[in-house]
Amino acid sequence: MSVKPIGDLLMEMKKRYDKDQQGWRVLSGRADRGLYDTFILHRDRLWQMKTEPVNPFEVIGVGSVHRRVDESLHNRIMQEGKPFFFQIAAPQRKGVVLAQGIQRYSDDSTSRLRMVMSDRQEELDRELQTAVRSMSLKRFPERHALYG
Repeated sequence: MSVKPIGDLLMEMKKRYDKDQQGWRVLSGRADRGLYDTFILHRDRLWQMKTEPVNPFEVIGVGSVHRRVDESLHNRIMQEGKPFFFQIAAPQRKGVVLAQGIQRYSDDSTSRLRMVMSDRQEELDRELQTAVRSMSLKRFPERHALYG
């Protein structure tokens, strides 16, 4: 599993969505150290995005794709939590990819989902977290000088 920018993941999801609009699920929750995890499930594929809020309207982040997931187990977990409005926009060379709708929000469910995903999940979580922190440090060095 490789770490990719969110824009690349959204482009991949858009291509898949254009072919099949049914059966999509989104679950978000707070992760460690002020970051958030968003999981998007479609059939046998699960996208994980780790983000850091920059302001109320913008996040920075990266993600990864999990293939051949246990759809029934993940689908059950993805339906837990409280309904919440979801919107993500990713600028592209020729426009913007916009994903929006009603998702589920649950810190507990995202933690459980991370635990059942794969035996490499802990390592992947560290990779994603390190990549987000690196992006944040490059873009906002003054924040890290203030807050460490």
